[in-house]
Amino acid sequence: ANAMYALGAVAHTTMKVHTDLWNVMVKCVIAALRCHQDDQLVLSNGVYALGSMCTTSIGLRERVVEWKGVETIVYSMALHEEDHILQSNGCLALARICGVPKGIPNEDSEFSLGILQATQEIQKQALELGAMEVILLAEQKHSDDPVLSRACCEAAAAITTCNILLNDEEFEKLAKMIARVMAKEYHEIETVRNKQPVPPEEQHGLDEFVVAYGSRALGQMCLVRSTDKAAGTHPRFPLVVSGASKQKTLAKAGGIHRMCEALVRFPRKKVVLSSVAVGLAQAWSRHEENQRLAVKLKGVEQMVASMHKWQEDEPFVHTMLHALKVLLQGSEGERNHWYLDTLRGRDTAKFVVKTATAEANNAGNAEMIGEAQEMARQWLPERKHQGPVEEKKEEGLSPRTTLAKAVKAAEEAGGAAPPQHDAASAQRRQAVEAQRQERTLNRSKSQAKIKRLSFS
Repeated sequence: ANAMYALGAVAHTTMKVHTDLWNVMVKCVIAALRCHQDDQLVLSNGVYALGSMCTTSIGLRERVVEWKGVETIVYSMALHEEDHILQSNGCLALARICGVPKGIPNEDSEFSLGILQATQEIQKQALELGAMEVILLAEQKHSDDPVLSRACCEAAAAITTCNILLNDEEFEKLAKMIARVMAKEYHEIETVRNKQPVPPEEQHGLDEFVVAYGSRALGQMCLVRSTDKAAGTHPRFPLVVSGASKQKTLAKAGGIHRMCEALVRFPRKKVVLSSVAVGLAQAWSRHEENQRLAVKLKGVEQMVASMHKWQEDEPFVHTMLHALKVLLQGSEGERNHWYLDTLRGRDTAKFVVKTATAEANNAGNAEMIGEAQEMARQWLPERKHQGPVEEKKEEGLSPRTTLAKAVKAAEEAGGAAPPQHDAASAQRRQAVEAQRQERTLNRSKSQAKIKRLSFS
């Protein structure tokens, strides 16, 4: 047991140097697990070692699958379902083995395609062996353990990312499990913190890391391999994109509600806020229903407010900026008409363009500057073309000014004034004027906030 724990701890240090040796180690660990099925400590440490080795080497996880490592992990978890440490290590090992590895190029290359195809084969085998069932059972048996809940979130995301074999019902079960753990209160509710009263919205027992892991997992679950012919040929056409069917099921399971709620519940936790931004970007990418739902739940407002609060944290602002860009691009990937036609949407677009421009200028990147200019052109077009005006007007004067001058001239001449609008028209004019004043006031407030934005 101690030897396998040591293997897991040092796997990241010598994996690339002694590849053949680590292949032998994988065989030894799997053999030890099969020979000591009654020793929970051996099983727990052995499963941890397999997960650590697969994290370090992409090629090694294929050896683990070939030598029945996934089968051994699933059966060990099913045999000792009451051991929460074994269940946690087992979920993490499944996440490392079945998930799409981080850092693979998102382009149409033999390497990337080979990784995706190998991952789908591993996911298929894991599902056939009952990986989804042991993950759901582990969370159900140990629902009060936040560490295990995080591991379950990671494992659920791993077996669903780019997986075309899961049906909507199975996907919804996993999404509901993640939404449930995100809403669970694991800790005592604090009303006073550091001798200061805790705001009402922060008085809860939620675990910030469960919420953060859950938000990222919900976003990853939506990813599928793109069917576009140009997929992987250009950054605008990535190899992996969000699937509309998965996004719809995610919203049905309450994933959007949980992520937007997290923005309100953890306004001071950047790890939660940035994780939610990543999850929402994938959940609402080119999906109008999810975008409308997030706007309705005031998720966008909370994101903009957090960017104002931590404007000097460039990595954090960049993460938030990406999520808002995806929203403003809409379902067609160019311009979100229904949102940008509102006052709040235009204010958000102005803030995003200004922030992106400042970020580009700070980095001195000509490509980023050009991208910011393109965003301004698409999202904030100049309204130069006005509709035809019915009333005749003098050059340089509006119809309202011309009419006022005609009334004044008629009164001075003692004649009849031009006919005025009826009462209904007067009410409409008053309503329009009130809206215009409110829009001007809100715009001035937004500009005042933007002026305070600066980058070091």
